[in-house]
Amino acid sequence: MRAHCGVLVPCLCACLVACGGPKQPPLLVRLGDAGAGMQVDARVHVPQVDSDHDGVCDATEQMFGSNPQAADSDHDGFPDFVEVATGFDPTDPTVPGPDQVAFMTAKSQASVDLDVRSTVDSTGEGQTGFFGAYPTLDPQHLTASDFLVSGIAVDAQPPDNVRNIVAASERFGSVTGHTRLRFRLHFDYHVDVQFSCAEGFSFSYGVKSDLGQQAGQRDYLLVVAPKGSAQLTAADYCLPATCL
Repeated sequence: MRAHCGVLVPCLCACLVACGGPKQPPLLVRLGDAGAGMQVDARVHVPQVDSDHDGVCDATEQMFGSNPQAADSDHDGFPDFVEVATGFDPTDPTVPGPDQVAFMTAKSQASVDLDVRSTVDSTGEGQTGFFGAYPTLDPQHLTASDFLVSGIAVDAQPPDNVRNIVAASERFGSVTGHTRLRFRLHFDYHVDVQFSCAEGFSFSYGVKSDLGQQAGQRDYLLVVAPKGSAQLTAADYCLPATCL
């Protein structure tokens, strides 16, 4: 579930990723290093309570329905802050799903591929994939686009619904009927930035027909961390210096 300004979280529009990001992103620190006590939100100049020190103020947690006494309300391995900041529901353990997440270690020559799928009902027009990175709270203003190297069109189900595939252009030609299109995105770590904690970079992927109609758009999450995903815990994620 992606939050939208003026709909779900109007009071967070100045800082939530889904609402365009902050003009000056707050410093991100490791969740496990968060201090106890009150945190001050510089935007409103009043004390903000963050009982579980997960980067999400208690008042915000109440608005989302998450647990202010648990850093990971839905126990899905992603702290509430990561899900709130990247537009996912912190109370739903099914999102982001396993097919929506790619983990990449923050070291030279590290890379990861993520298969994404879009379903279309087409009447013979071509369908081309498109990628869109959401703004982030990263101090260096990094987004998922900074790690994306390429995308290709892979295959379609059923295959006879597609006349041809132009892989490097992320394009399926002359698509007819109800068709599942598969693309593959390739990310690698080529930025000159050191990561001391894990960060989530959200993005969307969908298809656009030759007629300009968009379909099959879905949100995804690229997690970049200083260590492998097998050793990653909720305490290893970054959070803002002031709660949201």
